[in-house]
Amino acid sequence: MIKLKLFDIILLVFIVYMFYKGIKAIKAKKQVGAVIFKGSSNYKSIQTMIFSILALPLIILLEWNIKYMILIVIVVLGVLIEQVYVGEHGIKLNDEFFAKERIMHVYMVEGRVDQFEIMINGRTDTVKITISKSLTGKPVEEILKAYLQS
Repeated sequence: MIKLKLFDIILLVFIVYMFYKGIKAIKAKKQVGAVIFKGSSNYKSIQTMIFSILALPLIILLEWNIKYMILIVIVVLGVLIEQVYVGEHGIKLNDEFFAKERIMHVYMVEGRVDQFEIMINGRTDTVKITISKSLTGKPVEEILKAYLQS
């Protein structure tokens, strides 16, 4: 019979939670459609951050031999969840999809050619997005103007 300690149960809940968030992130990415920009943002999930901070010591203290595999999977899931996609139908931030119609305003960050801020209807703060330059052929401002007009 397997005997689980409290921190084993907490860790198991964290792993299930991360897989749940990963599946939601994949579904949100599919909703985006054809990707225009890919990058990162300052939009963070406070629950995921707190859960990660609490679970990291538990992973390190594990006596199981698979703790390194668990750590790698959680890091990969974290990167997958944090990735931002701007596509033809909307934006994927963390594991959430925001339809293009909800974008109220987009403007470039002063002095940056790879960073812009967006206002999303229903959110009180702006989201700063830093894009990967490798995906752009034209200036970002030009692409964003065309994106909002379509």
